[in-house]
Amino acid sequence: MEEQMMQAAAQVLVGGTGPGQEGGSWEHKAPQNNKKTGIRWCFVMARALEWKSAPSFTPTTPCSSSWNSAGFPGWPLKVKESCTQDRGKPPNRHTPALPLRRECPIFQPMNVAEEFDRMSADYTAKMERLVPYYRTLTRLLAEGLPPEFRPQRILDLGCGNGNVTEELLRRFPQAEFLLVDASTEMLHLCRHRFAEHPGVKLRQAWIQELDFPAESFDLATAGMSFHHLQSPEKQALFQRLHRWLSPRGCFACADLLIDKDDEPFHSAHLRFWKEYAYEHGTDDDEWNWVIDHYHTFDFPDGLERQSRWLLDAGFREIRILFRKIGWTAFWARK
Repeated sequence: MEEQMMQAAAQVLVGGTGPGQEGGSWEHKAPQNNKKTGIRWCFVMARALEWKSAPSFTPTTPCSSSWNSAGFPGWPLKVKESCTQDRGKPPNRHTPALPLRRECPIFQPMNVAEEFDRMSADYTAKMERLVPYYRTLTRLLAEGLPPEFRPQRILDLGCGNGNVTEELLRRFPQAEFLLVDASTEMLHLCRHRFAEHPGVKLRQAWIQELDFPAESFDLATAGMSFHHLQSPEKQALFQRLHRWLSPRGCFACADLLIDKDDEPFHSAHLRFWKEYAYEHGTDDDEWNWVIDHYHTFDFPDGLERQSRWLLDAGFREIRILFRKIGWTAFWARK
């Protein structure tokens, strides 16, 4: 069924461009009144877009569909009650099951903190060299928010050295910030970086163990941090995030959204990632370290899986701001 949908999806793509080219548009012509496959079709369309034109395709024309419950790259997702109608039903070939990842026995939280303590020196340069589109993804966590949105209380989850907060401060200089990270060295960098901003507070903690009173924040952000959480931890955190946010509050995330067992897409992602890293100055030793880190500490989940978890948590609107070869920026609104 999915192969047929992929073929159909490829047929309705129009104006796709190749690497280095500009322009291009696409239309969505999903089967009418087929709500069983509605969500799945939309993600097949997104996958077809990535395969057809990666890494530089950008949609320029909105989709037209009577079923607006799934997100396309760059277009809003407004969730209707009909989106939830297949929840709780047994999985079938139209609505595939989304299994949780098994716990990884070698994963120890303290190892992650120590890993990022070591990474803290020249962190930004390393991220720009090793993470495709890093600056674009980080910038979109501030610039991609709804234009009328004016958060006063902002939570930065897995703040690192403060690159996301720096972008947000430019747009919301009067806001109060709470930056959370498990790495002592990263928080040390943030303490010096934001010493002249009294509204910026720091907390050392594991983000999967956090809790706050209801409606404590207007905006929560996560820049390249949630892929360190295992599937059950992400699901639980999405539930808590929804509770922490004020009415119409937003969760904005930039991260790698991919399933490691999704072949051949995952292998294509790794090839592209390696080519990008070497083109930007990575050597063999550094790339071997990246892959070791990826297989040891990273537990990414795909866009479809995480979108379903956000809907289950109660978020009502999702917008995909950017997506190329798994690297994704989006926001979800309460």
